Amino acid sequence: MSGMSRRKGKAGEREVAALIRDVTGLDCQRRVRQHDGDSDLLGVPGWSIEVKRYGQVGRADIIKWYRQAVEQAKAEFERPVLFYRRDKDSWRAVWPMKLDDPESWASYIYTVEGTVEAWANVVMEMGDGIQIGRAGSPFCIQRIGEGGVFEVRPDEGARHEPS
Repeated sequence: MSGMSRRKGKAGEREVAALIRDVTGLDCQRRVRQHDGDSDLLGVPGWSIEVKRYGQVGRADIIKWYRQAVEQAKAEFERPVLFYRRDKDSWRAVWPMKLDDPESWASYIYTVEGTVEAWANVVMEMGDGIQIGRAGSPFCIQRIGEGGVFEVRPDEGARHEPS
């Protein structure tokens, strides 16, 4: 990757972090030391964020980048979101349609694409306590609400743990 490409990528990550801060009030920041498999941004609980900024973007690129976001999210036990932007265009977000079904995330056909504001609305409305955690199995989904914690595991179904 050329120095110019790296600078463009870093600038894109800073742009998206600023947009997320503006629309959500969350302290979203660029991850300074990135390694393969790390999300690009930090500060949005439960979300693994991948950012791509390129001159020309085709559907095949978006699918490839979304798959990268999914792999990172699963490794971090978070939900994936891809932000991408073509030169001289606005930022777009791609996230899974079924936020509580990690098994469906790998398929691009089950995604939603929208504005940063649309994605931020989803994030802010998720104040229902859904968390993806390591409890039990790798993709245990917890719904925390009145009456305790409900865990949904792909291999076992739902069970209730009173709080």
